[in-house]
Amino acid sequence: MLIRPLEERDISSVALITDPLDDAIVLGNLFGCRELCDFLGAERDGEIIGVAETFHAFPFPNFNFHCKDADSLPPLIDGLIARNARLQGEVYAMLPESKLQVLRKNFTFLHEEPEYQMILSDKCEAQPCALQVARLSSQHIPLATRLAEEAGLSAWYEGVFDRGPVYGTFSDSGELVAMAGTHCVTRYISEIGHVATHSDYRRKGLASACMRELAKELSAVTDKIMLMVAPGNEGAVKAYEKLGFRHHQTLQLISIRP
Repeated sequence: MLIRPLEERDISSVALITDPLDDAIVLGNLFGCRELCDFLGAERDGEIIGVAETFHAFPFPNFNFHCKDADSLPPLIDGLIARNARLQGEVYAMLPESKLQVLRKNFTFLHEEPEYQMILSDKCEAQPCALQVARLSSQHIPLATRLAEEAGLSAWYEGVFDRGPVYGTFSDSGELVAMAGTHCVTRYISEIGHVATHSDYRRKGLASACMRELAKELSAVTDKIMLMVAPGNEGAVKAYEKLGFRHHQTLQLISIRP
């Protein structure tokens, strides 16, 4: 088995062995921002049988993987750690049960926290909104960063605007008070994320209005639209259900120390 950096010629092979819902993070990073990642592939007899990757832009050490052959996972993880010093401590991953079973055979989990994966099953219908929703641009990065900090978005980084569209709404004074962006946009699947509302403007449907406009744009370029939400956040779950999202499966946010 050969562990090596993934190359351009390998991309179509990876797309064939992955599942859009179980591997949304891998596919999003592969097709949306490979330049911000470190991808390794496991090759046997000229065939890619596994991939592992880390996304550099997140403020916390992270990894994800897909292995057609479970035996390829340990050397892939070892290879990532050797190339990325920040993976030598506690690292995080969002994984479905199929991947958790593979990972448990080789690593001890330090932390597990459930997250619902919700899929858009119905078209988002337009609803009245107190404030106008607009597509944001890079000039709005400072305002979006301020809102992300106020809302406590742990995975926010300024490069979000390079990943896909971001929609927001402004107060009369010009302050960005709600927004919704994307974690990834691919033709297979796109993930909505970075949903935030300023604490003074909550329960007015502003973030939902941003998500409607975002979903409308994404639906023209992708097969599936998903998002992640904590099961305990019942208000958000109900709001997403009203938008047409349905629970597909429960993933786990886990951490390990390789």
